[in-house]
Amino acid sequence: MGSADTTDMSYDAEKNETTPLQPGVADTAYSGPGKADDQLAEVDTDRLLPPKKDTPKGGYVHLDVTRIVCVLLVAIDHGDGTYSEWNVIWDQQWTLQWIVLVCGIAFCLSSKPLLDFCARLGLYAAIGIVVNWAAWIGLGMDWKHDFFNVIFQMWFIIGLILYCVILAPLRSYLADDKKYLEEHAKEKGPYTSSWLGAPPEEGLFNSILMMLFVVIAIGIVCVVFLPMIVNPFLAPAVLHASQTLGGSGNVWGLPGTYPEAEDFVACLCRYAFLTFSNLFLMRAIRSTNIKPSFIPWVMMANSAVNRSGFYRGPEERPFHLLDLMILSMVSFAYGVRYRKIVGDYVCRYWFLVLIAFGLTWPPSLDVRLDVHPTHNLILRSKAEIMETVCILAWLCASDRFFPREIFTEDRLGFLNDWALLLFLVHKAVHMIFGLPLSWFVLIGLMPVAWVFRRRETQ
Repeated sequence: MGSADTTDMSYDAEKNETTPLQPGVADTAYSGPGKADDQLAEVDTDRLLPPKKDTPKGGYVHLDVTRIVCVLLVAIDHGDGTYSEWNVIWDQQWTLQWIVLVCGIAFCLSSKPLLDFCARLGLYAAIGIVVNWAAWIGLGMDWKHDFFNVIFQMWFIIGLILYCVILAPLRSYLADDKKYLEEHAKEKGPYTSSWLGAPPEEGLFNSILMMLFVVIAIGIVCVVFLPMIVNPFLAPAVLHASQTLGGSGNVWGLPGTYPEAEDFVACLCRYAFLTFSNLFLMRAIRSTNIKPSFIPWVMMANSAVNRSGFYRGPEERPFHLLDLMILSMVSFAYGVRYRKIVGDYVCRYWFLVLIAFGLTWPPSLDVRLDVHPTHNLILRSKAEIMETVCILAWLCASDRFFPREIFTEDRLGFLNDWALLLFLVHKAVHMIFGLPLSWFVLIGLMPVAWVFRRRETQ
């Protein structure tokens, strides 16, 4: 598991079987030598990652460190949920969100065929489920009637596999479109390329108005007609799965009766509106002269308005994560407009963001809003605005959050392997040993990861 040369165009960031991304950090997309043409340089500052030819050895440290930190916080929460209930360090607004953003980028970076990509994720899921299962059996717990909770954290991997299958066509489309835009920019020049964006055409207002009408039509279809179409066959399937896995009545809001199953499916159809509308807006904007790097902004705005304005139950979480993965894939392909400017302000005034969060979040609230969503419009809007700020901050400045020296000088690359072990076994270890002893066991896995990494690099 040596340090891979990511300047090789055939390099696959996913080929390491113990960690999806190699240690290291890419230079910021705007830190290289300036371009002669200001507009072309402007495009370069919008990129989420530098071009392949400029990818440094070792990969992208900000992706690795984000993953390590988020997995650690998930393990802490699964040992003692009080931390997330009180929203310590506002982890409800960024922990799961950031790791999904990393997953979306890793999916785009990988050159593996879909089957190979999902097979490796499936292997991780199988190992984690077996470890949890062994803990349930060892403790004499009734796993037969509650296999849903035996799977536990591995539902994230299962969901990720499903997302990859669903979004495989989108990955191919974005890769082809990104390649076309870059080649077109080289051939036609920076001022005529759609990558840079031409002056708005006279009918742009009409195009935007038409997009609005289509989005409303999508909403009507998802809320009124789609439930009538899918309920007759989907509601029984959902109910059967819920009863088989023992998931009815849990925090995911799974149904226990047929009427509940029909309501559950109807809610899923409503949640699908945001996903469909984001995908439509992405494609519609690409048909105009609007710069593609504006698309992530439109998607974030659409998501924030919908999630703030309309109540969404706990069963909505898989759709939320799907929307975040789509956002990360689109941002990777098209970049984020004004990324450098926003990143500059994030790095310069991060302390004001923390102060604003501290003053915004109710200090007496001890509820996980993703598990127990609120009908309070003000509180829901606060949570959504904070989450959007965290997502935007990561997209625009994460490559400046974490220095390369974390891995090159401090030699902490083994934490990549430890994070993988931690994710696979932490729930079982918490169950068997309990707090605080479980953390001695989990931290004790660090030397194992260190020895494994040292042997691989020799």
